[in-house]
This record gives sequence, C-alpha cells and structure tokens, in this order.
Amino acid sequence: MLALAAEADVKRHVLTHRHTDLKDEFYARVRAQGHVPDSERKLREELRKTKKRLAEVIEENTRQQAEIETFARVVNVLTVENDQLRGQLGRKRASVVALHPGPAPGA
Repeated sequence: MLALAAEADVKRHVLTHRHTDLKDEFYARVRAQGHVPDSERKLREELRKTKKRLAEVIEENTRQQAEIETFARVVNVLTVENDQLRGQLGRKRASVVALHPGPAPGA
C-alpha cells in the first residue's frame, strides 16, 4: 500500500481513508495474484490465536460460573444447617437442670 501511495504521489493515509475504493481494489488485485502480504499473514495468525484464546477464556468463565453457583448453594445449605443447630443448642441449654445441686455460691 505504501508503494502504491508513493507511485500515486499521495500520502498513504489519504489513499487508505479518502479513497477506500482504490485501497480495496489494490488489495483485491494482490489477493487475485495469490500473494498475501506478510503483514496480513501476521495479522491473520494473530487473529486466529486471539479467537482461540477468547474461546478458551469463555469456556473457563462458564466453568467458573458453574462452580460459583455450586458454592453458593453449599453456603446456603450450611447457613440453614448452622441456624438449625444454633436453635437446637439454645433449646438444650434452656432445658438443662442440675441433678445434684452444688455448693451455694459464696458458701
């Protein structure tokens, strides 16, 4: 693209931003010749790797979300059980009666 801009005696950004039809035609002709520029090849490889990594991150996120939901259910069950046990403990303390009275305090 730089060579085309130089040949046309215009700045590259003018060619790529104002005359997108020429830019598109240039790249179409390059592809038609079967030659893919190194920069495009590198970008395509980077895009492929990025898409693969994104898929891995999405999969990991989905797995972690399922684990979080499982842990939340476990915490809820344990909270209910804890409340029930505290209630039972409170009732047992209230019903404790001394069978052998010990010495009176201060005696």
